[in-house]
Amino acid sequence: MDTCTYIGGVVDELELHKDKVFAANTETISADLNHISRQLNWGKSFNSLPHIHEYEKPDGLTHISTAGISRLRGFLELTGEGPLYRHLLTHFQLK
Repeated sequence: MDTCTYIGGVVDELELHKDKVFAANTETISADLNHISRQLNWGKSFNSLPHIHEYEKPDGLTHISTAGISRLRGFLELTGEGPLYRHLLTHFQLK
């Protein structure tokens, strides 16, 4: 599914409430959830989750080449995802 499937039509609404919009990264999920909990005064903390993956690949096999990044950017442009992605980067300072 593309990004528009999940957040299409609500970007303007998200911008109005961007102080309440949070992103969690799966690599740092516990720390991200703890940050969100503090920001929303949940009074809850999340412990580290076990790092368990089936079919895990060594780091050397997960590198994305510059050419691969360029092809992905081109694909996002062709599918119409490029403008929305750049819009989110600009407004929510995503990295």
